[in-house]
Amino acid sequence: IYDVAIHTRLNEDQSDESAVFLTLIGKENETRKFLLQMSTNNRHTLKSDQIDRFYFVDRDIGLVRRHPLLHF
Repeated sequence: IYDVAIHTRLNEDQSDESAVFLTLIGKENETRKFLLQMSTNNRHTLKSDQIDRFYFVDRDIGLVRRHPLLHF
């Protein structure tokens, strides 16, 4: 189980809406791409200047080396 916290920066233009994906890249492997859609601690996910937590299950990737975020 992976526990990920994303801190969204303060954004003056809060009308920005996009799909955000996360892949964890580790020493041994990498996870699949996860859509960050439903935060476990906030009703409105990825809004300006808040911290959202996400939990997901995937294979063991070893020590996490990189964690690229993609948004479309």
